[in-house]
Amino acid sequence: MTKRRHPPVARGIGAALLASSVGLAQPAPAPTPAPVTAPPMPGPAAPVEAPATPAEPAAPPTPVAPVATPAEAPPAAPTAAAPAPVTVPPPSAPAAPPATTNTESSSGFTFPLGAFTLRVLPYLQAQYESHQESEDQLSSDGAHLLNRDRFVLRRGRLVVGVDHRWAQLLLELDVNTQQGVAVGARQAEATLRLPVDDHGRTPASLTFGLFRTPFGHEVLRSARDRVFAENALFAQAFFPGESDVGARVQGALGWFRYAVAVVNGHPLDEPVYGGRAPTAPRDVVGRLGVDVRSERVRLTAGISALGGSGFHAGSPQGVDTLGVRNTSETGTLTPDDLALIQGRAAVRSQNFARFAAGADVAVDARLAANVSLYAWLEGAFGQNMDRGLFFTDPVVTGYDLRGLGLVAGATATLFSRALVGLRVDWYNPNVDGTTSVAGRIVVAPRDVFTVSALAGVQVPGTATRLVAQYDVVRDHLALGTDGLPTDFANNRFTLRLQVSP
Repeated sequence: MTKRRHPPVARGIGAALLASSVGLAQPAPAPTPAPVTAPPMPGPAAPVEAPATPAEPAAPPTPVAPVATPAEAPPAAPTAAAPAPVTVPPPSAPAAPPATTNTESSSGFTFPLGAFTLRVLPYLQAQYESHQESEDQLSSDGAHLLNRDRFVLRRGRLVVGVDHRWAQLLLELDVNTQQGVAVGARQAEATLRLPVDDHGRTPASLTFGLFRTPFGHEVLRSARDRVFAENALFAQAFFPGESDVGARVQGALGWFRYAVAVVNGHPLDEPVYGGRAPTAPRDVVGRLGVDVRSERVRLTAGISALGGSGFHAGSPQGVDTLGVRNTSETGTLTPDDLALIQGRAAVRSQNFARFAAGADVAVDARLAANVSLYAWLEGAFGQNMDRGLFFTDPVVTGYDLRGLGLVAGATATLFSRALVGLRVDWYNPNVDGTTSVAGRIVVAPRDVFTVSALAGVQVPGTATRLVAQYDVVRDHLALGTDGLPTDFANNRFTLRLQVSP
C-alpha cells in the first residue's frame, strides 16, 4: 500500500537506507536523498506514515556522518593525485650508492633535479714531505731536482655525479703540483644500468670512459677514503694512476660482486703512453668478489686477473755520420781525428705478453661503541706488469720479468676522533734478478720492504683529518763496496691535511 500511495517518498527513503548500509563513497548520491525526502516530507508524509518521519531524519545522520566520510574523499583526491609525489622517490632511489667500484658515488652533497640526482663531492689533500735522500741542488745534468723536502698539493679533487634510474654520469677532476701545476680528469664515466634496489645495488651496468681498473683492493679504494698517503708499492707499479680508458660491465647479485673490463692497457700515469693505445686494446681485466655485511661487521674479498700485451717501441734506421775526435790534442785537424760512425739498423716495434693475478680480503668492524677497525690483506703476482716504477720490458732484457707484491695493514678509529695505523708493504719487481760480480753470476735481490706507521686526528662525521706518517724503507737500490745491491737510505715523513665533507 505504501508503495502505491507515495512512490517518490519510498524511493527516496530506500535510496537513503541503501546508501547508509552499503557506505557509497560518492558525495553526489549522498546529498541526493536529503533534498529529495526532506522537502516533500513535511506535508504529505506526516499524516500518512508517522513511523517514516522518524526513520527519515534518522537516515540523514547515517549518510551524512559516515557518507560524509566520502567527504574525506577530497583527501582521497590528493591520494589519487599522490602518484605525483610518489613518483619522486624513484628518481631518488638511484641516489642510493650504486654497486660500483667507486666509493665517491655514494658520498657528498645531494641535490634533486627532477628525475635526476646531482652529487657533488670536493676534497683536498695538502702536505709537507721530508725525504732522507733529498739534496738541496740539481742533478749533474741540471734538468732534475734532487730536493724532495717540500710542500705539495697532492690532490685537489672535485667529483660530480648525476644519477638517474637507468643511467649515471661521473666526472672527477684533479689539480696537483706533483710535477708543477697539473689539471686533468682522473675519472670520466658514462654508465647505463638496471635500476638499483633498496640497498643501492644494481644487477648489471655498462660503463664507457675513464675508470679505475677493476683489480684488487688498493687500486679500487678511493684516495679520499684511504688513510695512508699512497697505495702499496706493487699497486703503484702495476697500475700507475689507477685509471684506464675502456669499457666495463659490473654488478651485484645479493652478496656476489663482479666486474670485467676491456681497457687500452696503459694506465693514466704510465710515463710514455698513459691513457693512450699504441696498439688495439688487448687487456682484459676483472674481479670476482663477495660483500657480506652484518650489523657490526662488513667483509669483502675477491680474486682478480689480467691478461694482455705490452708494447715496445722500435727505432728508425740511423745513417752513417762523420765524427771528429781531437786525439792529438794539437788543435789541428788530422786524418787520425776523423772517424766514421756507423748508423744503427732499424728496430721494429714489438708486442709482448703480460698477465697478473691477485687476491684480497678486507674487514670493516665496530669493535666497541667508540672503537672501529679496518684491516686488509692483498697479494698480487704479475709477469711484465711493472709500468710505473721499474718499467719491465722483456724485449730489452731478453727475458720475462716476474714481479710479486704483498701488503697487510690496519687502521683504527678511537672515539670518532683519533686515528692510528700500521701497514707492511713488500714488492719485488724481478724475483729472478741476477747480476755479475767479478765474473760470477749472483742473485741480485731488488725487493723493497716498507713499514708505515701513522697517527692523526679527524673531525667526527667527516673525512677531514690531519695525519702524520713515517715510512721506514729497506731496499736494494744502492751498491755496496762489494759491488752487490745494498740498502739505499730513503726513509720519508709525510704530514697531510685533508679537508672533505
